[in-house]
Amino acid sequence: MEKQPAKQKKTTDGRKIQSLTNESGYTYIEVVLSLFIFTLCIPILLSLLYYFTQAGTELPLKQMQMGARDTFLSIVEQDVKEAQSLQVNQDRLQMQLLNNDWIQYKKKHNQLIRQVKHPQNDHFSGHMIVLNAVQDHQFILDEKGVLITIRMEGDLKEHTMVTYLAKRREISDP
Repeated sequence: MEKQPAKQKKTTDGRKIQSLTNESGYTYIEVVLSLFIFTLCIPILLSLLYYFTQAGTELPLKQMQMGARDTFLSIVEQDVKEAQSLQVNQDRLQMQLLNNDWIQYKKKHNQLIRQVKHPQNDHFSGHMIVLNAVQDHQFILDEKGVLITIRMEGDLKEHTMVTYLAKRREISDP
């Protein structure tokens, strides 16, 4: 930074007076005051940034869980409507379709999976993950269909769905 020459002022009688102040720089007090205000603002800005990034990530996650749960319930509802019989065996929902295929829903770790058994096979094969982050589930048969209760991880309430067989076909309880 170049040093500027001192300013000269004229008095009323024509004499020249040199000013010894340099108004182009900061004083020590101004610098200390600026740094103090800056250090007060940084934690506030960081906490606001953290708050808004957390609020932005939790809402979409909750919406994704609700969407996955609704998709699962619609898949089960469609399978139940096509079923000719339902069974509940050890927390597994099994149903026989009109084409004699068997479909089974069961919990494996924290996932609900769907498996299919064709008439020519003697065991369920493959699996399709239909719902993640399942804490607890329950299948209860009644005279019209099945009651499904699901509790998702991190969720405080249970989600319940009742779905019925299309033509009130046979429901078996082993």
